[in-house]
Amino acid sequence: MMKAKTRLYLTADRLALVLEGDTRAATLYATPGDDIPDSAAERYGLVDGALGDAPTGEPEGVLRVATFDGETVEVAGYRFGAEWFGFRDSDLDEGQLLAILKEQSLNVEAALLTGPSRFPDYVPFPGRAGAITALQAHVDYDLAHGRPHDRVGLKSEDYEPHPAEVSPPPAPPPPPPVVEGGNAAPTGAAQATPAKGGKAVKAAETKEKSAPANKEAKASENKGAGAGNGGEAAKGQG
Repeated sequence: MMKAKTRLYLTADRLALVLEGDTRAATLYATPGDDIPDSAAERYGLVDGALGDAPTGEPEGVLRVATFDGETVEVAGYRFGAEWFGFRDSDLDEGQLLAILKEQSLNVEAALLTGPSRFPDYVPFPGRAGAITALQAHVDYDLAHGRPHDRVGLKSEDYEPHPAEVSPPPAPPPPPPVVEGGNAAPTGAAQATPAKGGKAVKAAETKEKSAPANKEAKASENKGAGAGNGGEAAKGQG
């Protein structure tokens, strides 16, 4: 904890502290003697209660938000308007970012950081619809399990997959059926029909085995019918 030694003002995007009289000054942050937390001192580059040697100009932010029509909107505990409102790494949690992205009146842009420059280019938030879907799954999981929301923009070395992204591996497919001989039945093979003794016999084989018997029975039947017709004919001649 340190005490402010001069009047300090926040810029409109809340990304930097400037001195009184600076054209970028928007909101009074502290007056001499006010306590300043160590986290804020580190964030804004304060040294012993005054601005240090941090480069002047707009610091890097990971996200900035404004309304499309210039009207004031309150979302996720913040008030947004026509001026850009900036967020640094880990300023927001996933629940807050989800609420901001879902608000259609808000123009949300992400920093496109290239090299060591402290003046990043900003682009429309990439994959906004997909991000909403992913964040909603995380938030729903957190609410269901009493888990605090993760912070947004954690450094890659600190990142751990969200529990909602970790799913059990899919179950292995069932083994193919086994037919007589111990071989797996090929796709499209003739269906096997149970036979006496519990052995499986292919339907096609059953059909072939029964064909001769049917043929013999039919021939015998035709022969008997022919003999009968002959007898009737002989009787008619007599």
